[in-house]
Amino acid sequence: MANNQDKIHEKFPVKITPYLSKIIKHSIPIKKQFTLDINELRDEGVNSPWDIKRKYGVTGLENISNNKAVIMPTTKCSAYCRHCIRKDRESKDRDDMSLDDIIKSSEILARNSSIKEVIITGGDPFIRPDLLLGLLEKLRKIEHIHSIRIGTRLTVVDPDILSIDLLEKVASYNTFGNPIEISVQYNHVDELTRKSVSALERLHSCNLRVYNQSVLLKGINDDAEILGNLYTNLLEMGVEMLYLYHCAPIKGVDHLRTSVSKGIEIKKDFTKMDISGRAIPKYIIVTSLGKLEPFVDCEIINKENQFLYLKTFYSQTEDLPKDVHSDLSGNLIVKYLDGVDD
Repeated sequence: MANNQDKIHEKFPVKITPYLSKIIKHSIPIKKQFTLDINELRDEGVNSPWDIKRKYGVTGLENISNNKAVIMPTTKCSAYCRHCIRKDRESKDRDDMSLDDIIKSSEILARNSSIKEVIITGGDPFIRPDLLLGLLEKLRKIEHIHSIRIGTRLTVVDPDILSIDLLEKVASYNTFGNPIEISVQYNHVDELTRKSVSALERLHSCNLRVYNQSVLLKGINDDAEILGNLYTNLLEMGVEMLYLYHCAPIKGVDHLRTSVSKGIEIKKDFTKMDISGRAIPKYIIVTSLGKLEPFVDCEIINKENQFLYLKTFYSQTEDLPKDVHSDLSGNLIVKYLDGVDD
């Protein structure tokens, strides 16, 4: 096993916080999210679900699409989830943004008046507060950018980093009509420890809007009762539910992936349960075209071996990713690697 662990380390970096080291002793669902598994050496999947052509020439400015921009000040986190969509070593070892990169990226965004929202993602932006606050200062000077979203998993992996001092500095850029929103990721109710709940309380005390995005994980939370319990608890704490993501077809993650039909079944089960409609997130599949919601943005038209074919309601004929083609009616068909239920 030691040799296999070395092989996993070579492909995918491993990191865990002292806080997590303590709580995984008491929770198998948390342990499975952060500790190594021999199945990570299986070769199914891709390194990235997106086919993004990096054309901006600025480290950290990941994408501009429609009215949104995505900025990644750092690719590093306090702990590395084994289901991470940016799991491979190359992604994690990329350089952080420099102050010059922040200036250049803000200049690019300032010239594009169609951008109304910026998503600051990672890695975890809060582990580089100097870069995060520098970005917020520049972005808040751009009048056409109204909403800024910051993604973090620190409430789960290292809550103490989210100090009241740091959150107050972030919240100083939060104004009515121009919100700073915090995206967290809770996948199981075991993650709602005393320290984690305290971090949520600090976020709320700073008037920062908080919403949750879960990942559907086989053997961890692939059950409507488990997720319904989590979402009800979060809603009672003032956390909004946004997405339940189907675990992406990333290399090293296949053992944690359910089938899409399992996710659809869970979403249907929510409607039969005694939980608030506000506690039910959208079920989302991440593809090379972006986020797709079954029965809203796409429908499953075929399954061939382990691949699903998703017919989307988009119409685009140029610059298509290699796993996408256009049918005779002009609809786009995405070839998507499905998961397998045990």
